[in-house]
Amino acid sequence: MTENMQSETHSAAAGDGLDPKVGGLVAYLTWVGGLIMLLTQKHREVRFHAAQSILLSIALVAVYIVLGIVQLIAGLILWWLGALFSIVYGIVGLASLALWIFLIIKGYNLVHVKLPLIGDMAEKWAAK
Repeated sequence: MTENMQSETHSAAAGDGLDPKVGGLVAYLTWVGGLIMLLTQKHREVRFHAAQSILLSIALVAVYIVLGIVQLIAGLILWWLGALFSIVYGIVGLASLALWIFLIIKGYNLVHVKLPLIGDMAEKWAAK
């Protein structure tokens, strides 16, 4: 074992807590993971990713609710308009998945990627 690996093993065994890289990853595994990381971790970057995960989850739920309502209304007006919004709904879903995967990778690498609108609020939450 190298000296670096021994110190990493020793610090994990000493109960220093969760590896920040793992915390950054777990933060994006649903809003619950974000909440747990926000409440339990002290590492500023992990807390930032946790707060951003929670806020992103809230924003995406709001977007899906609005799209669902618009899709329903559009479908009542013209069936093909409802079908069109079903496609939009699917595209938003795929874009959301791609964004989550991107953020999971950045969170694991502890790279500070601040999303528009919610990133500033996440930074404030992480600082508390």
